[in-house]
Amino acid sequence: SLAANAAQWIPESKLRIVPNTIDFAAECTGAEVKEKQRARKGRTRVNLLFLSNMVVSKGYFDVLKAVELLRARGHSVRATFAGRWNTEKDRAVFQDRIEILGLKDLVAHLGPVTLRSAVKALHLEADVLLLPTYYENEAQPLAVIEALAAATPVIVTRHGSLPEMVRSGREAAFVRRRCAEDIATAVEGLLPPDSWTAASKHARERYLEAFSPDAVRSRWCAIVEELAGRRRKVA
Repeated sequence: SLAANAAQWIPESKLRIVPNTIDFAAECTGAEVKEKQRARKGRTRVNLLFLSNMVVSKGYFDVLKAVELLRARGHSVRATFAGRWNTEKDRAVFQDRIEILGLKDLVAHLGPVTLRSAVKALHLEADVLLLPTYYENEAQPLAVIEALAAATPVIVTRHGSLPEMVRSGREAAFVRRRCAEDIATAVEGLLPPDSWTAASKHARERYLEAFSPDAVRSRWCAIVEELAGRRRKVA
């Protein structure tokens, strides 16, 4: 999207797109990923994670409703929300909704989590990252890249750069905006162990090929080498 916006000033021949990556403190090792995948096979409960600033248009109320639907359908589920509130009123409304829906035993809100090792731990504990966002200024959510690094499948909307970041039917399921039914159905699609394991492997592969520090470094190096080659030809 940024490249398209810049196209009126920068010719296509000079445009190169390089995604963001994550810092090393948030990276998961191959051994940690394998242990996560092993543990998932022996557990019936599904752990859901919403990691974002607590803004309504990020879709946290839709996630709450999806948790209610999943419980009503007989699924064992636990939802963890982590993020900063804009106002105390927003926090109070969220807590009231939890009480109204009867989800107190299934939902936890941790507040803002800034320590990178703690963020990494959240992603390793999660089976699915949920970000059904319709936030106006959504860009390239770092939480999605972190989830992929932890081999965590994601459920997201076709919004911002998300359609460019993840692939439907592999590591991601796309849902409609403000549609808790879609979210619940997408989670159900990941409940069979084989389905989750396949999506988890795709998530890790996607991270390694597109968003890992090595992958991003390679893109930058390719640009530098290309530019150096042009300069040699001119000289």
